[in-house]
Amino acid sequence: MNIPPDRLRKIDTPLYGFFNHPVVCEGIITLPVTVGAPLTQAKLMLDFVVVRVPSTYNAILGQTTLNQLRAVVSTYHMKMKFPTENGVGEVKGDQVVARQCYMASCRNRANETLIIKDLRDETKVKRGKPAEDLIDIELYPGNQEKTAKDFEWTEECQKSFEELKLYLSSPPLLTKPVTGEDLFLYLSISEVAVSMVLIREEDGKQRHVYYISKVLQDVETRYPRIDKVALSLVISARKLRPYFQSHTIVVLTDQPLGKVLQSPDALGRLCLSPEEADYALEEVHEGICRQHLGGRHLAHKILRQGYYWPGMQKDTIKFARKCVRCQKFAPLTHTPAMPLSILTSPIPFAMWGMDILGPFPMATGQRRFVIVAIDYFTKWTEVEALATITASKYEEFFWKNVVCRFGVPKILIIDNGKQFDNSNFRSFCEGLSIGLRFT
Repeated sequence: MNIPPDRLRKIDTPLYGFFNHPVVCEGIITLPVTVGAPLTQAKLMLDFVVVRVPSTYNAILGQTTLNQLRAVVSTYHMKMKFPTENGVGEVKGDQVVARQCYMASCRNRANETLIIKDLRDETKVKRGKPAEDLIDIELYPGNQEKTAKDFEWTEECQKSFEELKLYLSSPPLLTKPVTGEDLFLYLSISEVAVSMVLIREEDGKQRHVYYISKVLQDVETRYPRIDKVALSLVISARKLRPYFQSHTIVVLTDQPLGKVLQSPDALGRLCLSPEEADYALEEVHEGICRQHLGGRHLAHKILRQGYYWPGMQKDTIKFARKCVRCQKFAPLTHTPAMPLSILTSPIPFAMWGMDILGPFPMATGQRRFVIVAIDYFTKWTEVEALATITASKYEEFFWKNVVCRFGVPKILIIDNGKQFDNSNFRSFCEGLSIGLRFT
């Protein structure tokens, strides 16, 4: 286009989406653009981003330009239409011209030499090569040949068998602890498992009482060592609860578990005794900051205060159910959503309400409306589908479904529709001594 480079405005942002990689822009230039045929043309001043890359297009119009033209593009018909002052402008695509432009852009393209690598060289399996210097390896001096030999029971075999039999016949037996004596708990951890053993001392020897082991799960294997020790202690306390409740347990481990449990923030991890648990329940539920919470919320609040004991959820629910004030003043979940009211009709079938519903989709007999009558005392409902909503239809429905079946009511409640509020329906109700009430 013979445009001098000094007309380009500098731009520092690269262009994305043009190729598989960012493209450095030469600059931005503003050019006049005329779109369409004579008499139905549109002229715009557009900003073009100039790039130095091979392409089959001289210029590309973006979505912003199409919005300014208010253009409607059809790729199937290869056309674009847009409104102008003199009518609808039209731009047609020509495949012949497009192919000529493509061939012209590729004709002057320089030849490029591509390096094609043989994939067989990459996937070829490397095999071993013989060494240049061969080394002779002698066989066992006492057995130079590969010969078959019959099985023979030797003195060494008999000695090993006796040792194995002696070891299997004297396994470590479990002993029963004496009431009141101190027991010792050894904790051992590894990368994939934890193990515990409960022992007692007798005549200067340690006797085994119980064994426990557990394979760690995927998440537990990533615990720190001190956390694994604490986990093994928790598992032991759960499985050996009778021993922990009736004996003094001394934990033996090479980890600083005692310092961690004796730290100030460890007090929240200590379990409460039954007497302390009862006091905590009364203080939180009925103390100076009493809120008379339910069982589940009471357990959560005690946990937030830093206290815990086994079966706390069950104990809090049981304690909340025994509270007299909670039972007397607690909101009832089965109360109705609206305030209770007195009976509007103390006599069955003495007060009826009647209304129409619709229009609905057309049914058989061109019925589109539904008339409904409801008794205020029994909530009995009478329903009938109607094709038209006239006073005569209402009189017929009320006479057949209400008066002839349940007797003459005292009051009829209706809306202010013209089908009800008219002289014919009023005279019909006055003849039966029915009082009308309009909503």
